[in-house]
Amino acid sequence: TCIRDRLALVAGAALTLLAYVRSPLAAAEPLAYSRYLSVLQISLPAVLWPLWLAAAHTWRHRAPMIGRLGGALAGAVLAVLTVTALVVTGLFIADARGLRAEERQARELAAAVRRAGLHEVYGDYWTCNRLIFNTGETVVCGVLDGNLTPGQNRYPAYWKRVGRAGRPGYVLAVGSTAERALRRRLGTHLRHSSVAAWLARHRRVVDGAVRAARRDDRVYRTVVELGLGDGRLDGRSLAMIGIGLLSRDQPPRR
Repeated sequence: TCIRDRLALVAGAALTLLAYVRSPLAAAEPLAYSRYLSVLQISLPAVLWPLWLAAAHTWRHRAPMIGRLGGALAGAVLAVLTVTALVVTGLFIADARGLRAEERQARELAAAVRRAGLHEVYGDYWTCNRLIFNTGETVVCGVLDGNLTPGQNRYPAYWKRVGRAGRPGYVLAVGSTAERALRRRLGTHLRHSSVAAWLARHRRVVDGAVRAARRDDRVYRTVVELGLGDGRLDGRSLAMIGIGLLSRDQPPRR
């Protein structure tokens, strides 16, 4: 039973490593996704104990050449693992100041979002996770990718809540791909909404737009999206509004 349990632990460790090395995300950012290897701590004693026994047996007893080579190899593996653990621990301690600064910035961001009165925002994956945690879920966040399309939302309820919000905020790193995409989208929208606001000063244009929207669902959606802050005037909508200017409503039949 003991041997079977140890073999199960070793098999679990092997499967964990196999899943990690096959992941494309781990290949792109191995350190960022190394957290998925934390479960190896459970299997580590089952792997280290046979190595320790082999190395100790070589030192305590006389063994044939093959046994001494195996013991030396086991000792070398243990030494490499020990040195690696010490180096990584030293690097972590050396970076502790940077980690504290990063956490302080995350808490300051959460406080700024709360002061702004925002309860539903969009952001990138890491910003969303830390923001939700640091605000105790008083602020929920929907994950966007660099193209401002839905990203990796692990809890769909947050995404749905942000989608239902009337005026969600955007929490994006300055200079990021998503921030540049948002600036481009807002710039395009502002140009189109400025034209729409100028046209709306004329009563006949407004009446023509209402007639066009009543006749064509696409014109209706375009007008609504402009009002909601995420639309643009296209040639088809302008043509339909022009047709609406030339036509008149029919009086209701009695």
